[in-house]
Amino acid sequence: EGIAPIIGCEVYVTRDYTDKSSDFARVRHHLILLAQNEVGYQNLLHLVSRSWLEGFHYKPRVDKKLLYGHTDGLVALSACIAGEIPRTLMGKNKLITGGGTFDDAIALAREYSAMFPDRFYLEVQSNTLPEQAYVNEKILQVADATKLPLVATNDCHYLNADDVEAHDILLCIQTQAKVDDAKRFRFDARDLYFKSEAEMRAGLPGIPEEAITNTAKIAEQCGNLKIQLKAPPYHFPIYDLPEGMTLETEFCRMARAGLDKRLEKHPHKDTLDEKEYRDRLEMELKVINDMGFPGYFLIVQDYINWAKRSGIPVGPCPVLTPELCAPAPCPAHPEPAARATEKRHAHPRRNAQPADEAQPPLPPEWASGL
Repeated sequence: EGIAPIIGCEVYVTRDYTDKSSDFARVRHHLILLAQNEVGYQNLLHLVSRSWLEGFHYKPRVDKKLLYGHTDGLVALSACIAGEIPRTLMGKNKLITGGGTFDDAIALAREYSAMFPDRFYLEVQSNTLPEQAYVNEKILQVADATKLPLVATNDCHYLNADDVEAHDILLCIQTQAKVDDAKRFRFDARDLYFKSEAEMRAGLPGIPEEAITNTAKIAEQCGNLKIQLKAPPYHFPIYDLPEGMTLETEFCRMARAGLDKRLEKHPHKDTLDEKEYRDRLEMELKVINDMGFPGYFLIVQDYINWAKRSGIPVGPCPVLTPELCAPAPCPAHPEPAARATEKRHAHPRRNAQPADEAQPPLPPEWASGL
């Protein structure tokens, strides 16, 4: 409440995002992109989508040719010490013979400035990484030479200062290493947390005031973007329907057929009250159709059943499919009591799109106590 999110992404810039075989294919530099408006948001979606679908090679990647056509509405920041300009200042840019010089960094800054006119900022960061003080000093010189604006940032990897140990353990889990391993991946700084303004100022002594005030300027430029995340209409992939069927009728057909199969296989089918199940099913069908979610169910059952046919292990079922109406095969406990808590995901008063993570069904002995 009262917080305007800034929508952005740290992208990886490489020489040629379609190259997946040369010596330069794994060379990539960081670049921060922030959406100012709807045009920028759509450009950001385009860039990120293509970086995954076309440019993925160990990491999703873009290149400058792709960037050039999709810079409108985006603010760009030169990024951390893994950015192209900082690496060039350190002589570590593998895309430049010899690693790069100060003049090379000047040329890159002007290139990015032309790509993002009046929307490109040089970052100075507040942290204790060994290279950071040197890079900050050189960035100030680049800003003086190019007259490009500065912005003070911090490389945030965790929220609070005392989260550093937990984050280090998380890195060990991610890289399958032990805390005591001498050569494992680790951060050479223990202050990569979300700092207050006072801490940022203290960590950047002598930095021009514009670097501080530009943080608020960028926030104002990007803080008014309105993104529709929860309210209808929903945008689902196209589901191929049989001739003459709608999403609603096909969903109902599959759900009813699925319940018939489950009831037939139930170990106590001779003593079951089928009417209770069928009444419950019709109630669920009405709720989900009224909320506009039949397409969601059809898509979920499609990829779950495809995975099972292909021998790919899947979780029990997505959060909505434990309901009786789910067409996808689910664990054999369709008792209404066991499903009661799942109704929170599809309720006529819930104006939100279903989540898509997997979740096991609630055991009957738990549900009975709720």
